[in-house]
Amino acid sequence: KQITNYQNLDKTYVGTFILGSTTKSYDLETPINKIYNVDHISSKELNQVKKKFLGIIKQTPPIFSAIKKDGKRLYVYARNNEKVIIPEREIKIKKLDLDVQNFPEIKFIVECTKGTYIRSLVHDIGKYLNSGAHLTSLCREKIGDYCLKDAISIGHFEKTLNCNI
Repeated sequence: KQITNYQNLDKTYVGTFILGSTTKSYDLETPINKIYNVDHISSKELNQVKKKFLGIIKQTPPIFSAIKKDGKRLYVYARNNEKVIIPEREIKIKKLDLDVQNFPEIKFIVECTKGTYIRSLVHDIGKYLNSGAHLTSLCREKIGDYCLKDAISIGHFEKTLNCNI
């Protein structure tokens, strides 16, 4: 009964993406389909990313997603190589930190509202930098006040259940 309430909470993600290449799925689900030069990307441009993507922005969800369009999941269209128009959504990026020490691999932290697709955010960052980008790792660290660091292991949970039987 409470799942909708949890889904509506803000989320925090950490992960990595690679600049200089794209995939159809915007992540590693599909192979790299284009390679781009990254030599033109300066630290100044990377600093501008935060300004460009913080706050309320429009985002188009990836075609490789479970969103329904005309009664069919978008990933079905994608796997059949069918074209479909996906409407933009308004989302809010509350925090965006980029660690560029291993450029062109970028580590990031994002705090965002419900409905944000991190794969699309990464894709849009790549487009903004005239380079292309795709997600290589992602972990949800927080949803609302619930933090991954405070979670217990499955083993600990099972032991707790067995003690109470």
